[in-house]
Amino acid sequence: METRATETLKLGNTFFVFTHQSLFLVPPNEYERIQQDEDGYVCLERKYITGIASRNTERVICIVCHGKAAPEDLVFPLCRQMHFVICEECVEDLQEKTNKREIFCPYCKEEQDKKASQEKILSAVLSLMSHQTLHSLEINPNTEVETVTRLSQETKVFLSNVCVSDALFFNLLSKTVVEITNRITLFAHETTLLIAVVRSLMR
Repeated sequence: METRATETLKLGNTFFVFTHQSLFLVPPNEYERIQQDEDGYVCLERKYITGIASRNTERVICIVCHGKAAPEDLVFPLCRQMHFVICEECVEDLQEKTNKREIFCPYCKEEQDKKASQEKILSAVLSLMSHQTLHSLEINPNTEVETVTRLSQETKVFLSNVCVSDALFFNLLSKTVVEITNRITLFAHETTLLIAVVRSLMR
C-alpha cells in the first residue's frame, strides 16, 4: 500500500502539516526553517539540526564529500535520527549526473522507500521542535500558535465561525475529533469556489 504523502495547508498565519501519523501546527517563523525541494526532500540549515536534535550534532558531516557543514548551510538529513546529511552542493552534483546512485544512511538501511523516509524525517524534525501536544483547540479566523504544536487523535478541535478548505476540514476529521460549535464555510481547495455551508451544530 502506498504511503500517503505529507500535505501542508494554511489557515491565516498557521501552517497545518499533515504527515502519515501526525498533525502539527506550525507558525510562519518556524515553517521557514524547514524546506522541501521539488522532489519532497527535507532540508534545513545545519544550525537548526544542532538546536533540535537530542544528540550531539556539532559535527554534522556530508556522507558524500565528508565535509563539515557550516551553521548557515542547507543540509538534507538522510534519516530521522540525523546520523548523516547531504550538503546542498553534493545534492546539486548528484542531480546533474545521469547514472544516479541511491544514497541512504548506513545505520538505517531498512528505510528504502524515499517517500516514506522523507515523511518520517519531516515528522521527526517537527516532533523534536514541538514542545506540547494540545488536548483541545478552537479554530477560528484568529487562531495562531507561537511554537510548533502537535495534535493527536484524541485532540478535540472546535470549529467556530470559520471558513476553511474542504481539504483542511477532511484532514482534520481524519486526524482529530472535530466538533462544529458554530457555522463554518467550506470551499474547494486551491480555488475560490464555494461548495458548501455547514449550518450550526451545537455540542
